[in-house]
Amino acid sequence: MLIGEERVLGILESYRLLWIEGRFGGGKTSLAFRLARPFLERGYRLLTNIRSVWADNPNEIDFVDEWGHLKLVVIMDEGGLWLKRNKMVEAMAAYAAKMDCVYIIPSFFAPASYFRIFRIAVLYGFRHIKIPIIFYRWRLVSSGFVDRGILAWIRPEEIYGVYSRQDPAMDGRFLVKFMAEKVQEYRKKYDRDYPFELPDLEEDDETGELQTAIADFSDAVTELRSFSRRRR
Repeated sequence: MLIGEERVLGILESYRLLWIEGRFGGGKTSLAFRLARPFLERGYRLLTNIRSVWADNPNEIDFVDEWGHLKLVVIMDEGGLWLKRNKMVEAMAAYAAKMDCVYIIPSFFAPASYFRIFRIAVLYGFRHIKIPIIFYRWRLVSSGFVDRGILAWIRPEEIYGVYSRQDPAMDGRFLVKFMAEKVQEYRKKYDRDYPFELPDLEEDDETGELQTAIADFSDAVTELRSFSRRRR
């Protein structure tokens, strides 16, 4: 049971990008698959860089209709290692809603700031005293609007066995490349056949790093204001 699920799924379907942050082994990837499940039950496919019984073969993932819908959930485990620059996120996410894609990034390492608009953090769990519940805190910060809430996951073992907890995960850049190619195909369907540029994943992007730093500062200010209100 995931208490608070409807609100989180509604935001995810609206924004299409989610970063799940927290310590290693804290339940990030498990939550990613748990949040993906309602989409898969509605006919979405799953593309991921870790072994999972729910995953689809990338070679068999294609558009499901003439309008270019993919109906696809992308889970990139530790995606913060590869999504450091906003141009990379733009290449993946610019057409997320149009192509009907959802991106979930469970990662200890922070991705680019665009992926941090909607984020969920592992708050605390009681695994050490054998109580099967994990609490998460979610936060949405978009154009000056701030919303937040709590998720409570009772019996998270319901997702165990769906993916390999020992798999070190494949390099996530193949997911970026796959989605960029699908964007190219989508654009051609609408006679927009000039290249959709994917930045060199090895190059530094000082602008992206600066935007990430600004987002960090903005998050800190938001937390400080929230703390001040609670103190009053």
